[in-house]
Amino acid sequence: MSTVPGSVSHVIVVIDHPHCTDAWTTSKVHRWAMSIHRRIQRARGIDTDVTALLVNRDVDPHLICERIEELAGRPPGVNPAAVHTMHDIRAHTIAQASANDFI
Repeated sequence: MSTVPGSVSHVIVVIDHPHCTDAWTTSKVHRWAMSIHRRIQRARGIDTDVTALLVNRDVDPHLICERIEELAGRPPGVNPAAVHTMHDIRAHTIAQASANDFI
């Protein structure tokens, strides 16, 4: 984690998973994202949001890119580790979906 630049505010992971709404998968990926957040925070002393998008092959890649670009320019938000399916972000930005998740 010492190789993560101090200017990194987001780590965004896109996971192609056929059963992306499975509760077990979502829970495991959330724990993984939170562990990455904590390791970066301990090693670098910076807040970095870790967002995982669980998608399948039916998802429009342009929508994924659009959502990632919307998030990339924002400062870290209220939810340090978030997992979203494409259902979560079809009508909302990742930042909005993360805020909704947190509340």
